[in-house]
Amino acid sequence: MEEADIDAPDEDTADELAPYPAVSRLAEQLAQHHADEEFQAALTNLLDRLEHLNGLPSPAARGR
Repeated sequence: MEEADIDAPDEDTADELAPYPAVSRLAEQLAQHHADEEFQAALTNLLDRLEHLNGLPSPAARGR
């Protein structure tokens, strides 16, 4: 799903979230799309762990 495909919350959504003030308060932050950054961080972490398992120094230790 592309970020442009995500619609702004409408009036019905606000009414549905009314019983959940924490979600309502965080709605703008929850609507942000961070998948690319999260994927990159997870991939980097996975590669670091694989290198550690193979006895190689991590890229962070090598000074990337």
